[in-house]
This record gives sequence, C-alpha cells and structure tokens, in this order.
Amino acid sequence: MKSNIILKKGRYWNQRKQRIFWKKAINNWAKALEDYAENIFSTRDKSQGYYFDERANLGFLFLALHKAKAKALLQEFETIRIKKGKRKKSWGRCDLYAKIGSHDYYFEAKQIWPYTANSLETEYNASIKEAKTQLKSIAEARGTKTKKIIAVFIVLDLSQKEYDSKKKEGFKSFLTEIEKIYDKNENVLIAKFFPDKAAEWDHRFYPGIFLVLNKI
Repeated sequence: MKSNIILKKGRYWNQRKQRIFWKKAINNWAKALEDYAENIFSTRDKSQGYYFDERANLGFLFLALHKAKAKALLQEFETIRIKKGKRKKSWGRCDLYAKIGSHDYYFEAKQIWPYTANSLETEYNASIKEAKTQLKSIAEARGTKTKKIIAVFIVLDLSQKEYDSKKKEGFKSFLTEIEKIYDKNENVLIAKFFPDKAAEWDHRFYPGIFLVLNKI
C-alpha cells in the first residue's frame, strides 16, 4: 500500500505545528483506508473504503483527526446562518467541526468521480465554488478567527480500458491535473491513497483517491 502527502504549499500548511499535526493526520487517514482494505476487501467484496460516498470518506477523515489528537470533533455541526448582515432563524451546517490546538476548524466536504483526466479540474472547480458558498455563512456567524477547510475527495471512476491504460502509466495524466490544482491554489495540501487492488463495481474500476485540503 502506498499513500502520502504528495504536494503542499502555503504558509498555513508549512507552519511547524500544522506540519506536524497534518503529517500525523494524513498518516492516520491512509492507515484507516489500509486497514479497511486488509480486513474487508476480498474477491467476494471488491470494495475499498474510499469507493463509497462523501459521508464514508468524511468518516475516515474524522477518524484521522481524532487519532491525531484533535480536541473535539462533531459531524454535521450546526451554526446560525447570516445573510446580508442580518441574523436568520434558520441554521447553517458544515460537514465537520474540529478543535485543533486553540483554533476552531470548519470543514465542508465534496466528492467527485472523474472518469477522465480532462474532467478532473472542471469537476474540482465546481465543487470548490459550491463549498465556498456553503462555508461563507459559517464564517460570518462564528467570526473571522475561525479556520475553514474544504476537503475534496477525488475518486477515479474508470472503464476497464481506461483503467488498464492509466495503470501502465502510473496514472500520470491524472497527476498532471492534480498538479494544476496545486499550482492554482495558495493554501493547499494534497494526499493520495492507491491500493494494490482497485475497487470494482459493474465493470467500473476505482483505483484510488486523492484528498485535497484547501484552506480558504
């Protein structure tokens, strides 16, 4: 099993405390997916932990943060929604709240399933745009000292022909698109998990996942 942080840049990710914390968290994330692969994956059940939906992948991230000693964790965290400077009665949500050190973190998660390298960046940009809109009200409600992170789970969804072709090249074309995302973002950390055996379902192959954490 191979998994690691492949790219990161920005002041936030390179601060000493953050660098140490997120290295542990990403190692935990990869280990959780690896444990799933070793204990659940079989010829009878050809799934992988990342193959499922956004909520499942958020669960692996939740576990990773917990094991890295985040002080508090809540999924589906609710907060007052603010619109045009006026307090609203309705509640807004983020997908995950974490207390890391002395700071409050609000995560919005998205999952995309690019079936070609050419579709990856477009799908990623659309997910980021939606997540930023959803996080905006939380920032206004909770104050400017909060930290917001968008977590995008990128699960490759390939035909057998595409899978066989891309596997031979080490999924280089997808990595090229990931590098474009890296180049166009100021505060980003990117990790990957590609197990020895791809998840399979209905003649589709899901060889691995990229996790993009974008601090906004």
